[in-house]
Amino acid sequence: MVKQQDSPIFMTGIECPVCGTEYEVETIKVGAYIEAGRDTDFCPQERKWNNPDFQKYNPLLFFMAVCPDCFFCKEITLKFKEWKTDTAFKNDHLKNLKEKHLRELQDDDGVIRKLALNIDADKYPFQTAVIKILLGIYDEKFNSNYSNLDVGRYFLRIAWLFRENTQSHTHGDGQLASHAMRIEDIILRLSGYYEKLREEKQGLAEASVEFIKDPDFPEGDRKRELSEIYNDALSDLDTAIEKYKSAVVKLKGSIHSSSEVIEASSESLAPLEQPFNKYSSFREYLRELKAKWPEVPISEDEAMNSAANYYKAAYHGGKEISSGNQAIQVVYLIAELSRRIGEHEEARGYFGTSIKLAREYIRANKGDRSRTALARRILELATEQGELNLKMLEQRKHVPA
Repeated sequence: MVKQQDSPIFMTGIECPVCGTEYEVETIKVGAYIEAGRDTDFCPQERKWNNPDFQKYNPLLFFMAVCPDCFFCKEITLKFKEWKTDTAFKNDHLKNLKEKHLRELQDDDGVIRKLALNIDADKYPFQTAVIKILLGIYDEKFNSNYSNLDVGRYFLRIAWLFRENTQSHTHGDGQLASHAMRIEDIILRLSGYYEKLREEKQGLAEASVEFIKDPDFPEGDRKRELSEIYNDALSDLDTAIEKYKSAVVKLKGSIHSSSEVIEASSESLAPLEQPFNKYSSFREYLRELKAKWPEVPISEDEAMNSAANYYKAAYHGGKEISSGNQAIQVVYLIAELSRRIGEHEEARGYFGTSIKLAREYIRANKGDRSRTALARRILELATEQGELNLKMLEQRKHVPA
């Protein structure tokens, strides 16, 4: 790791709750980087570090703290840093957690050592970020009452890492698959706009006729003038909408060709196929690990599927998710992740639930725009992505088997 005076990293001291080792972890300074925006599952986009030497690092590399002696791994939070004051953790969870972790650690060929001994942040920053989060998940699940919400969050972040590393890696831009997916989403969204345009145009036609023919509308030049304006405009709209439809049909026809281009290209697989430590590729390493621990994802889709499943367990369990913004966001994420992995029927139900929850929350807190800001944003996202999901569902129903 780069160490210099203008480094965006500072060191934070932690005492390992499992073995008692005192060590330091790298922590990101506030404002060390900026993001251009967020994807529809809140994945950060186009990150830029203030210090260009750190551009190759994803902030998730600094998400987990790993003890250098026993390899116990935990998300870096204030609560973890101050675990000694957490009575519930010490009395109810620590003993069982410590026993399970240390027992697993004794296995030289076990999951903990397979993960921890392959950490190398300088040489393999992307792979190390994935490994550290997997190690955090593995230790989290040693808790008898582990957090489904946290495990879901961790798998989602692994999905983000896979996505970023597919889009941009050391051998080139690597954005072909990302561009194609974005184009497909936009085309399907444009297809939905066509129906809306037709409905709005029809509504305008009906309203203008009723307006002109209203008995209270005075006869004369103004009536004829408005009538001509409406008729000409509606005729122009008809032509424009039909041209719009033709363009969308052509674009939809391009989706299959784009898919063939992606399948013929190896760039979307390149990052996972690069040599990693003693393995021929990081993918091979993950597959070997998966044989010992089936939850290990070897693709973005697998990570998103696991995230969605744990989010569902957290939501339906009824204890981890509070009502309001948290529930709205979790349900939306279940929907959007389901859409992304092709579970469109399931996504449709969760999009509907997130929209319902958001509307109820906004209505209950009417007038408090600060409190409802997140709910309003998710309502907008759920509506847009829900419509896109329906278009994708309809399109796939018409794809020949």
